[in-house]
Amino acid sequence: MSNTRQGLTINAPLGAMECALFMKQGISRFNNDFGSMLKSFLIPLAFLPLSFIGLYFSQGQRPELAGISYEYLAVLFLGKTFFTTLIGLAMIYGFAKYYDRLQYFYLTLSAGNWATILPALFFIPVLYSLSMGWHSWEEIYPITIVFSIYGYALTGFILTYALKIPWEMAGFLAICGMAINETGFDVLYWLAS
Repeated sequence: MSNTRQGLTINAPLGAMECALFMKQGISRFNNDFGSMLKSFLIPLAFLPLSFIGLYFSQGQRPELAGISYEYLAVLFLGKTFFTTLIGLAMIYGFAKYYDRLQYFYLTLSAGNWATILPALFFIPVLYSLSMGWHSWEEIYPITIVFSIYGYALTGFILTYALKIPWEMAGFLAICGMAINETGFDVLYWLAS
């Protein structure tokens, strides 16, 4: 059981690092309660601007995004993020309920949210290089693919050990999450055009 002080998870940063290194003991460092899970959503929320900046810099590569205003792109991005997150949460909840794993639902979301820290930190120098003009989007894009693959592998790992399910099923859920995210981007591009 994790130590807590005034609702703050003390072991969560260590757990995030261990999960990022695919160490299964990292899962045990997170609290399995509603309050901790809810607070953990502050982490992806804090890193949300990084994703938007990446989308903004990709405008030159996506004809659908060329010429639309910054504000409209932000509204589309926030809408896409909101709906894909809801659909992803519903998918995990439905799976957990159907397979009698609801007791691990809060733990899974907490671990998943905390685990976004390291991939997001890796992305900062990439975005900085892009913003400074040191590299073009064409040069950066393969790196973003590697980060995406790592992120989905990490998602599968967390689902395996937090929900206590076979890795094959966790991999399937991670791929479903990827499909939800990619479909969200397709809808965003369609609305932008």
